[in-house]
Amino acid sequence: MGKVFNKSSRKNIFETLGRYLSLVSVTFLGAGVFAGLLAIAPEMRETANNYFDKYNLMDVRLQSPLGFTESDVDKIKNIDGVSVVQEGNCIDSIGEVDNEKYTMRIHGYSNKKNKLNTLEVIEGRLPKKRDETVIVIPPDGLENITIEKTVHLDSKDLEGAIHNSKLKVVGIVKSPMYPHNKQANTSKGSGSIDFVLFTPQKNFISEIKSEIFVKFKSTNKLNSFSDEYEEKVNKEVRKLKSFSKPQAKGRFIEVKEEVQEAQKRLSLKRNDVEREFNEIQNQLSQTSDDLKIQNNLLVTQDATLQKNRSSMSIEEYNQKIFELDSMKDRIEKAEIEYDQKNSKFEEGRAKTTSELRKAQETIDKEEKDLREIKSPQWFFETRSQNQGYAIYKGDAQSMAGMASIFPIIFFLVAALVSLTTMTRMIDDERILIGTFKSLGYSDKKIAWRYLSYSISATLGGSVLGVFLGFKVLPKIVWDAYSHQYSVPDPSLRFHWLFAFLSIVTMLLITTVVTYLTIRKNLKDTTSELLLQKSPPSGKRIFLEKLTFIWGKLSFSQKVTQRNIFLDKKRMTMTIIGVVGSTALLVTGFSLRSSANHFPEQQYQQIMKYDLVGSLKEGKTDSSDFWDFLDDKKNVSEYLLLREESIEIQSDSSNKERHFINLVTLDNSKKINQFIDLKNKKSKIDFSQNSVVLTNNIARILDVNTGDKIKVKLLDSADFLEMRITGISENLELNYLYISSKLYTEKFDQKLSLNTAFIKIPDKVNSGTVKKKTGNIKAFSNVELSDEKMEELKENLKSIDMVVIIMIVLASLLAIVVLYNVTNINIEERKREIATIKVLGFYNQETNAYVFRETIGLSVMGTIIGLFLGIFLFLQVIQSIETEFYVFDKSLSFAPFIYAATCVLFYTIFVNFMMMPKIKRINMLESLKSNE
Repeated sequence: MGKVFNKSSRKNIFETLGRYLSLVSVTFLGAGVFAGLLAIAPEMRETANNYFDKYNLMDVRLQSPLGFTESDVDKIKNIDGVSVVQEGNCIDSIGEVDNEKYTMRIHGYSNKKNKLNTLEVIEGRLPKKRDETVIVIPPDGLENITIEKTVHLDSKDLEGAIHNSKLKVVGIVKSPMYPHNKQANTSKGSGSIDFVLFTPQKNFISEIKSEIFVKFKSTNKLNSFSDEYEEKVNKEVRKLKSFSKPQAKGRFIEVKEEVQEAQKRLSLKRNDVEREFNEIQNQLSQTSDDLKIQNNLLVTQDATLQKNRSSMSIEEYNQKIFELDSMKDRIEKAEIEYDQKNSKFEEGRAKTTSELRKAQETIDKEEKDLREIKSPQWFFETRSQNQGYAIYKGDAQSMAGMASIFPIIFFLVAALVSLTTMTRMIDDERILIGTFKSLGYSDKKIAWRYLSYSISATLGGSVLGVFLGFKVLPKIVWDAYSHQYSVPDPSLRFHWLFAFLSIVTMLLITTVVTYLTIRKNLKDTTSELLLQKSPPSGKRIFLEKLTFIWGKLSFSQKVTQRNIFLDKKRMTMTIIGVVGSTALLVTGFSLRSSANHFPEQQYQQIMKYDLVGSLKEGKTDSSDFWDFLDDKKNVSEYLLLREESIEIQSDSSNKERHFINLVTLDNSKKINQFIDLKNKKSKIDFSQNSVVLTNNIARILDVNTGDKIKVKLLDSADFLEMRITGISENLELNYLYISSKLYTEKFDQKLSLNTAFIKIPDKVNSGTVKKKTGNIKAFSNVELSDEKMEELKENLKSIDMVVIIMIVLASLLAIVVLYNVTNINIEERKREIATIKVLGFYNQETNAYVFRETIGLSVMGTIIGLFLGIFLFLQVIQSIETEFYVFDKSLSFAPFIYAATCVLFYTIFVNFMMMPKIKRINMLESLKSNE
């Protein structure tokens, strides 16, 4: 009997293959989505962590405005817990390659000594000579820079810093310090580093190092994205900070004394030089006077000779002439020698004066820098504060956020599908269950028949879903994001923990649902089970109480309404499944719509200029620059300003570092013509005392209008306080807007304009105007808003893949649910369908009779799902926002129309799929099924 029972159980799978496959499908989706989404963030983190470990990325980078001495380095090495210490130099400058200017960062590199932040050579070799360099290739490419090209750095800016400012590119590399397109911020040029160079450390002149990289012993085997890693690093950094304060103060005193000593030496040298110059000047003056006397004597003697010529013999006269000519030659030679000495003296004095002036300017600058350092300190940049690392970590966190949202919908639908499927199956086999009981089979044995059915379907679907989820979803998401990173492709590992969680969760859902359903039936006696289950008693539905509506419905419409509302399980499953699918579709289409409108909103509605030009320092006085700006044929309006990167903190105890762009306006009255400063309520009036912060960084810092913030220029040492007067909407990057008056007051320095916002007349081609700027020396770089829009669109392509994933998953969910509910509906009502066929219903009428219920449930689920989609969209869009961009959260009608159309299409598609099944119903067998 046991063999027959087991054979019957196996045969049952093939006899109810539609039901079985619906369970397989829904568990496949649930487990696959859950496992795949859970794996994305760990895959990203593990891949990056392995890459950082392979090239030994530092744990913390130390910087000091006064530099580090060998004593500082030695003391850091002796701190308990420090594993590796690597010192070097770093400087930012403007570089030119093939007449194209870029903002560059130059690091010192030693092939033998570099143990941290090692470079991965992509092409060429590492630099060996002073005039050689390698360039870090960003994910978006090197533009016109190739091996053998020469980088011309600003020699004036780097005077006294490096030996060679002309560097030949000998290699292309990747660096773990720069894993993202956004390399770093700087006070030079555009405010953002375009390219990073590594040149031999011996190319730097100063023995004082500007940066130190440190690796700790306690972090060696930790994942750098883990909380434990963060705790260990923060603990070790606190040690360094407590040690750093006296060191920084000591260095400050040392430099101050060096500057004072240098000033004394310079003063003494100036006095010595002036005294020496005076002595030489006196000697030259005496020589000049002597020459004048000799010239006068020569003239007098010549006059006397001419006067007495008549009384002199020819021999005497010739002798006197010869003596005068000799005297004249001596004087001329003396004058030539005097002129040479005087010229050499003037050149030497000019050169020495220039050297003294430069030396004084250097000392003055050092004194000014020292005055700005109110509290000497070192600056610490951990991995989490590295810009590229922070962006990568934020993207991984966004993916983790999505993994906590979507699976809930799939698990809920899986539970309802399992409940409906197994309930219907057990009800259909009620008499068979009674037969098994009458034959002596135990309740456990009978229960196992149905538990094994659901478990095998769940295991098959879950295991397949997990395998595909691990391979497909992380790969798709990484392909969408990889164009932004230099990190290698993920290995797509099998995550046993996530697989276990996914499979066990699905098993629990289906097993518990099946067990509860079969247990309820097994409580009945054998005699009760051998009788057909009584149909549920007819009840009036709520709509019947609304007589003004009910009375106007046709008979078939009334039957449809009763069938919909009387079967609560099927109704709930269908509605929740369709609600989930619709909500996902609304979210996907809305996300795509928001991403599509992002560039236009940022560079047409918020930033309203057509062209932005970077200006060379000291070149804006040229006539061609002002002629260009005043030419109304090319420029309708312009605004000059200063844009630079700054560091910002909130006034609270949170000292997390953030870098944003400071925009200082030369003419604050014209700001709203170029930048739309507004919040959700109204426009922001910008005045001389305004401090306007953009919304995303305000959210991150948790500050609002009236709160205080701390800001610091990148080349400054101390933070200054400002009070926010307004918070403006912005989508890409973060900005702080202030006036030139406030800039001068707060930073105690003259405003140097470095940027021009330009609006071009409507009928003028922007590309033509850009070409004209190429002939104007004041412009170092010019970029069109249209070019920025295109670049932004390219970067946002990663959103497309997220949208496609959501739409595909939502579509599969809708089809599985609709197929399952329609299949169950047909199975349950075979006798009813056979009856109406016998009564003469045509195929089309029979189909409409059955499918009206599915369509009605789909409509109800779609309506609810459209509203739920709004909340899901807001949740998802918040989870994928980063420090550098936010999305517009406003919604249009289009995503709702697209979502509703898709659900309608899937409903019709499933109905067409099920039409042959209705047509194949054998009327006689169905009518005999209860006999």
